[in-house]
Amino acid sequence: MTRTATIIAPTGRPAPGTESFLDRLSMSEIRRFFATLEAVSHIRLPIELLAWLRGDVQSFLSHEALIIVWGDFSRGLIHYEILSANGTHVARPDERAVLPLLQGLFERWIGNRRKPFHMTITSSLFGWQSLRSLHRACAGDSEADSALVHGIKDERRRHDCLYVLLGGRSLQSPQALEAISLLLPYLDTAQRQVTHLASAQLQGEKPQADASNDGGPATLSPRELEIMEWVSKGKTNPEIGMILDISMFTVKNHLKRIFKKLDVLNRAQAVAKYKALILAI
Repeated sequence: MTRTATIIAPTGRPAPGTESFLDRLSMSEIRRFFATLEAVSHIRLPIELLAWLRGDVQSFLSHEALIIVWGDFSRGLIHYEILSANGTHVARPDERAVLPLLQGLFERWIGNRRKPFHMTITSSLFGWQSLRSLHRACAGDSEADSALVHGIKDERRRHDCLYVLLGGRSLQSPQALEAISLLLPYLDTAQRQVTHLASAQLQGEKPQADASNDGGPATLSPRELEIMEWVSKGKTNPEIGMILDISMFTVKNHLKRIFKKLDVLNRAQAVAKYKALILAI
């Protein structure tokens, strides 16, 4: 029987270079780490999730941006959000380049036996220019070029999630791999407890202007904005229902209300008005 042992330094702590993520934390930091995990149970609003990510999580797993990807990867029906650590708005790049990249990262994660992995963003990576552009949009002139990837496979509802952190070389450390493994179940729970993040950001950026804008995005609910996002991508009602885990009849009813709010007669008009309103923000 093979046994492994941790190398213990004379001080009673693991020898330098062999410490785990928790080994490197002081007792006060360990208490704060578990308080960070416990805080997830209180997250209900998008703004609370963003504050948790940019505060508590940032202090234990430093990153400059987080890409959250979800949907049915087996059918290519996926959606994503980009959250910058400093709260700046990040313009969405051409999805024709980004979505295949994210799909490829998910398949690589599956091939890695669903374990987290890190990588350097280089020209040898398919779609690297899109990933680098996302990184620079979040971090400005930062030279950081690392990504940390982990995910969760939903075996029952085909609503898988992938999380891609962009940042510096610290993301390529063994401690970062351990940290994301510990944090991921809580991160996944937190993001599933809130409404669509893009909707929350759109409604939160200019509340006064939106409130006075008849027919503006703030008049649509988070679910309606989410549905319009998928409609704008050409998805059918059954496809949207499968992605959001609701019936196609519920999607149809949402669209009826959306058409009335936007004062349009069909999907094409709704998409045109939706895109014009988004660009105006």
